[in-house]
Amino acid sequence: MLNISKERKFPNNEYDLYHLTKKERRKYLNTWFRGEDFIDKRKKVYPTNQYWTLKKCDKDTSRNLYNREYNNISINIIDAWRCGKNPKSGQMEKIKPITPFDMKAMIHSIDDSSYGIWFKDKELTELGEIRLKIMKYVDSVSKINGEYFLNYCESLGGTDKDYN
Repeated sequence: MLNISKERKFPNNEYDLYHLTKKERRKYLNTWFRGEDFIDKRKKVYPTNQYWTLKKCDKDTSRNLYNREYNNISINIIDAWRCGKNPKSGQMEKIKPITPFDMKAMIHSIDDSSYGIWFKDKELTELGEIRLKIMKYVDSVSKINGEYFLNYCESLGGTDKDYN
């Protein structure tokens, strides 16, 4: 069974979690939080389909994430934007297809490194099932290993490993 918080919120700035005390950190460890909706400059709301948690990483993974022992994990389903020609203008631009979605599962760091992997051009229900499997996997380990995480995601159909 997944531990998904229905009352508490994940911090708007996920980098704040790197500065929590040990007592404060326990509020976020091994609990999944729904991400906030994105609001642009014009106050237009874009619903997100993401979940976040805070997880302890093993030594190898921490070493690659600026030696931070605790790091955020996110799983984010997004609309699959593709480039194509606008039928009216004939110009290349980003277009939003009707059905395919993309998803990125990622162990974040305080800076520019991470362990990420993409799931591309899939139906929303399929990505929801994959996300649940990933969440259960993350919950099943006491310390997360970045390479094992990516390999597990690859076994579920993930591609394009990303080590920003």
